[in-house]
Amino acid sequence: MATSRKKKVLIQSVTREQAERALTDYAKTAARRKAIAADIELQCHQIRESYAAETERLEAAANEAFAILEAFASENRDTLFQPKKSLEMLSGTIGYRTGMPQFKTDKGFTQAAVIQLIKDQYPDLVPTFIKSTEAINKEAIIGESRRTPDDPMRIDMLEFQRRCHAFVTQEETFFVQPKEEEVEPN
Repeated sequence: MATSRKKKVLIQSVTREQAERALTDYAKTAARRKAIAADIELQCHQIRESYAAETERLEAAANEAFAILEAFASENRDTLFQPKKSLEMLSGTIGYRTGMPQFKTDKGFTQAAVIQLIKDQYPDLVPTFIKSTEAINKEAIIGESRRTPDDPMRIDMLEFQRRCHAFVTQEETFFVQPKEEEVEPN
């Protein structure tokens, strides 16, 4: 598979005047792209509107056909869907799919209550049935790094990094936010 690569041109020695012109060009192109996107969205909306009635009619017909097929399958589940869970028909296949197993609790029982019951009723299965996970509290470490250096409760973050081989970083990315302005179409 062929790939195309673009070399990034290194631009240097840019004057304030050149930067101002570049920002003006950037703002104009951003505004024009926004206008084009709005025009595209308007045209898409008009197309959706023109097909709305037919789409609703087709959806209603599909829902009615689905209800009939579901009733047929339900009434004949014991005879037609016993060895297999699906039935081949002229225009397709109908049937039942088995979903993924899910864990649920009885009504009125929280997971905490079930955990306590497992601990009481099946103490030998606690390590198997009850997870005990440890995870780094990243939010607490980030919060610690934001404390002012004169805070007596603050730990030395450089020492923390040296001892634990973990640190807090905050990257910067360059951005351009043009002023909103009206642009005439080309």
